[in-house]
Amino acid sequence: MPHPKTFSQKAGLVLTEALVAVTTLGMAVLALGSITTNSISTTILSKDYLVASGLLDEGDEVVQSISYTNWLLKPADKLKCWLRLVPDNLSDFSCVNNVTSNSNYVAILNKGVWQMQAANVDLDLDQNLNTNNNFQVYLNSDPKSPGYFSSLNSVNGPAITKSKFFSSIKFTDVAADNSQATYTVSVQWKDGAKTHTMSKTTILYNYP
Repeated sequence: MPHPKTFSQKAGLVLTEALVAVTTLGMAVLALGSITTNSISTTILSKDYLVASGLLDEGDEVVQSISYTNWLLKPADKLKCWLRLVPDNLSDFSCVNNVTSNSNYVAILNKGVWQMQAANVDLDLDQNLNTNNNFQVYLNSDPKSPGYFSSLNSVNGPAITKSKFFSSIKFTDVAADNSQATYTVSVQWKDGAKTHTMSKTTILYNYP
């Protein structure tokens, strides 16, 4: 005949069950916290890629806008002047200030006209960040004109802060006859110690 459990035995069983329950609950909470943290990190990274994609498109449109403006301002010299760095530079009659092969540039919006400024280094955030200052993208948090800007020349004000993004335009090849040019727009940003990079290569044709 089985003996009934004593009070101390029952208490021991209850304590064991409580410990198991607490351990299980703790593991569940840790797992949920990990899932939440990963979800937040994924959301932030997705937003960063979305911003970078927009900056790539902007860089591509800048180069095309500059070529179109040069065509309009110098219709008689489309072959020679289509890639002037500063389209509205009235003193550059001979169109000597043009883009060159294997050169880096920064896009600048000056008084509503896009132009490019030469940079003497490649964009590479794995190197010293100070060497990439020219490529810094700025964020305007002013609700009247929010957005990202490729340089301080584009917009000024108290709401302007440095963003995590850096953008460059590199012309890898400009045909000797000025019939076409190949360029790559690159965007980089840091996420902790990791560098993220997005790039877009375009061949632009000159139609005189």
